[in-house]
Amino acid sequence: MRTGAFSFISSILVVSAIWLLLILPVNAVSNSVLITQVQLGGIGSGTAAQEYIELTNASSEAIDITDWCVYYASASSNSLGTKLGCFQALTITERLMVAPHTSAALATNEFKQTMPDLHIDISFSAGLSGSGGHVMLVDDSGAVMDKLGWGTAQFAEGTPAALPSAGQTLQRKLTSTYGDTDNNVTDFLSAGFAEPLPGGLFEAIDACLNEAEFPGLQAAVPEGYEANNDGICSQVKKRQCAAVVVSEVLPNPSGVDDGEEYIELFNAGTDVADVSTCALYVNGTPVLLSGLLPAKAYLLVSNVTLPNSTGATILLRTDGNEMTVKYPPSLKDDNAWVLIDGAWVITNRLTPAAENLPSLLQTETVTTAERQLAPCAPGKQRNPETNRCRNVESATQQQPCAPGQCRNPDTNRCRRVGLSSGLQPCGPGQSRNPETNRCRKIVTATALLKPCDEGEERNPQTNRCRKIQAVAGASAQAEPPTGSNGNYRVVGLTLFGALGYALFEYRQDILRRLGGVLAWVLRR
Repeated sequence: MRTGAFSFISSILVVSAIWLLLILPVNAVSNSVLITQVQLGGIGSGTAAQEYIELTNASSEAIDITDWCVYYASASSNSLGTKLGCFQALTITERLMVAPHTSAALATNEFKQTMPDLHIDISFSAGLSGSGGHVMLVDDSGAVMDKLGWGTAQFAEGTPAALPSAGQTLQRKLTSTYGDTDNNVTDFLSAGFAEPLPGGLFEAIDACLNEAEFPGLQAAVPEGYEANNDGICSQVKKRQCAAVVVSEVLPNPSGVDDGEEYIELFNAGTDVADVSTCALYVNGTPVLLSGLLPAKAYLLVSNVTLPNSTGATILLRTDGNEMTVKYPPSLKDDNAWVLIDGAWVITNRLTPAAENLPSLLQTETVTTAERQLAPCAPGKQRNPETNRCRNVESATQQQPCAPGQCRNPDTNRCRRVGLSSGLQPCGPGQSRNPETNRCRKIVTATALLKPCDEGEERNPQTNRCRKIQAVAGASAQAEPPTGSNGNYRVVGLTLFGALGYALFEYRQDILRRLGGVLAWVLRR
């Protein structure tokens, strides 16, 4: 019986304890940064624009709040609303920390003017409603770390806090430390302004941002590790040189050679190469190499002397491999020995620290014979046909041609008029046949015509004979023509001339035949 009564009483006590836990507020200790004070505006006789928000690290360790932001939303809004300010670092490895049990503060310029000695970390523009609203603290991942709603706020943590009295602020209740029950009306009260806890925000360096491998802050990159541009640390890889090749050699730059000659190295691999592990030689003389060569990048080695007249042998040793390059002697100025598509060739296009290019076909500097010749002396010009210099002569400067000559318009020289070279002039009454180039007698049409009969005359238009018509009013008949004998003389002379022309034209044939006849007579 006692046992049953004891069990009944124990059950009542347990239920009572649970009920008390449910109905009584618990001041839960927070291990994060909390909103600890908000002034909605006006201290005493100040204006409503004097607004202030205080954040406090309630934990015993410094907390990184880099890229955390504070937002304000209206009483009816369930969104983040307006961004009032963010805690942003200047570099990727710089972190903004809040020391344990210290505060960071945000305020309007109007507030800072009333309390100029108070340290403020972020400034924002006034706009907090005095009747109701929400202030939220959001971390760099977008998660809401704390939220305060007051007055008519519809989305506060639990019940919104009551509005503060005139000239007072909303302050989180403080016992031994700040607590957070996630119920704003329980966690906040109205009180006079409290200055923030000193020491607050400070800067720290985290050299390795990959938190999983390097928890906490790394003031420096650990030995044996390296950090990339994103602040991610990883073990240092052994830099290989196997993918490095010689890609271009310039032994004869134009002008002064010192410091202008170079050997170009190319990292054909996918990893960074430490060229200090490579060995480079020119005709057996070592060349100092140092530094890191990124993948697909070029390195110009100019601390070399490269002979040109004899050529040279370049040897590159990379992790047990060897590459030998022999460039030809007497390369022209600014001609390089380059590797293109696996073959070594000469190129006239220099590409230091860039992809090699084949030669361009060069146009001769002098493209015509005229441009190769020395200029003509003053007063002379070059003949375009003979390419020789000749005097510049005007028509007034030229000497007149001799009688029987004219100037050839093509050669500008004098020549005999109407004669071909070696031909004798035709005799009187003759002209040269333009087709055969032989002389022939000038024969008129009238000289070959039969004389008209008595009482007739030749019509000058038709060249025919016609009767002589009497002139009206003539007193006597016309005398008979007296020119008959003259016509006979003309005909005789014409026939004689024709015979003479025939004898002259065929003289060779006549003499040859006469010679044959004479020889025949002599043989008889």
